[in-house]
Amino acid sequence: GEALVREADKWGCNSLHVACRMKKISSDVVSKLVEVGGEALVRKTTNNGSNSLHIACRYNASLDVVSKLVEVGGEALVKETDNRGDNALHCACTGATWAYNNNMEEYALLHETFLNIITQQGGAQILTQTNNEGQTPLQL
Repeated sequence: GEALVREADKWGCNSLHVACRMKKISSDVVSKLVEVGGEALVRKTTNNGSNSLHIACRYNASLDVVSKLVEVGGEALVKETDNRGDNALHCACTGATWAYNNNMEEYALLHETFLNIITQQGGAQILTQTNNEGQTPLQL
């Protein structure tokens, strides 16, 4: 039920956070978790301030998963920063860097799709937002 979906571990991770870390997770699974837990589940942060979109972007979740999270959480979710000051685009660029080092084709897809989805909701200013170390997403 809802209580189980919202339950968090000692790091503050709930079931949606864990699902978003799984690269091959089905968007149907994420949709079901969101259906049960609602926007509050999507917006819930871990102990380090990461929301579900931060995690999905950092771990290279599918376009469908990222789209679902953005659809539910909207602009506020995209612009929210974690304890490092990273927004979703910072996380996507970090994830894309990992993907580039492992698979060039995947990197190209991630770069285009995440940038489009995130800037649609977050606006152009998300490109120049700096984290706690003064880095914009594109400097990562």
